[in-house]
Amino acid sequence: IGTGFFITPDGKLLTNHHVVAACAGITVEQAAGGVVRGTILAADEARDLALLQAGGPAPATAKFGSTRPPGVGQLLVTVGYPNQGLAPVRPLITEGTAVGLGTRGEADSHYVISADVRHGNSGGPVLDQSGHVIGVVQAKVDTVKVYQKTKQLVDNIGIAIANQVVVSFLQQNHVVFQRAAANRAMTP
Repeated sequence: IGTGFFITPDGKLLTNHHVVAACAGITVEQAAGGVVRGTILAADEARDLALLQAGGPAPATAKFGSTRPPGVGQLLVTVGYPNQGLAPVRPLITEGTAVGLGTRGEADSHYVISADVRHGNSGGPVLDQSGHVIGVVQAKVDTVKVYQKTKQLVDNIGIAIANQVVVSFLQQNHVVFQRAAANRAMTP
């Protein structure tokens, strides 16, 4: 189980490569209900991104915000279907902040977020305060391994793929997606 999100009205979705890499078949279960078959249109293992096509139109599509990584301390939201013991029925929205930039040896390609990221969040969008996509959730920091190596407890830390990498992947695959015109803060 992983997360993906619609990016075109005709049903194209974005997720992580590692979410679909070992799948013999793909189904897309929409938050409003209904399950359709999906196919992989493009996959990039190095960037850990995959473009899928659902067997039906999208109920709504995401808008993409800035391609600049968020600043340290910037508020953000993750949306996904994290593993909480049972397969989630509805998406879980988690607030967090950007806490670091340039992970995995590539400046500005990834950033660190402080949010409750769990298995199943992979492939979900990271949203700014206006509700625009600013990245894609990729991983959760392994708390146990970090503690074993550093004796420091780090919890609720995740890694996101920066929007400039995501947008580049979509452009290379000739996907026409919506960009945000202006930033307005989301209302609670």
